[in-house]
Amino acid sequence: MATYTPPGWPAGVHPPGSEEFESTAVGWLLDVVPPDYRLHGVLRRYPVALAAMARYHSRACVEGAREGYRTARTELASALPPHAVDTVLAAYRKEGARLAATARAVGLVERALRGDFAFIKAWKGDRWGNLIYRKTSRNFNPMMATAADHVVAEVEELVDLGQLPPDQIHTPGIFVDAILQGSAYEKRIERRTVRKS
Repeated sequence: MATYTPPGWPAGVHPPGSEEFESTAVGWLLDVVPPDYRLHGVLRRYPVALAAMARYHSRACVEGAREGYRTARTELASALPPHAVDTVLAAYRKEGARLAATARAVGLVERALRGDFAFIKAWKGDRWGNLIYRKTSRNFNPMMATAADHVVAEVEELVDLGQLPPDQIHTPGIFVDAILQGSAYEKRIERRTVRKS
């Protein structure tokens, strides 16, 4: 079965959804960024963070090439003969096109790495999507609410507007696309027995 890849998809990266997609995407993104980025294990563990850093790096490279192209003639005219300045401008054009294509490819890979939907659970919420979490649900739910394009939140208690203290809201409603109140929650209490009595 053939998998669709958009125009500009990097040649060394397997298509999204394939078995090797994430590992090939990480390898390619590490080739895009400076070599010192390989020292940070967190970027291998979280490919979305690596893709974001690669996006900023590639955009900066494109801007640097554009600025160099704009100012090359005035900066180099006194130091180089005219034919050399024209050669430098041609190099800027060629490299600028390559860097722009790389920046577009980084955007495609980043979009494929990001989640389209996040289903999160909160303790309390209002109809605008403002959420408050309890205990360990604060570990990953707030991050996932910002990492996906569409967020569906399930709350134990749906309250009226204005009942949530503004300084206790963990996820603002701007990140939540849909909210629903769950039912029949089973609250398991774990007890550790040290010795039998």
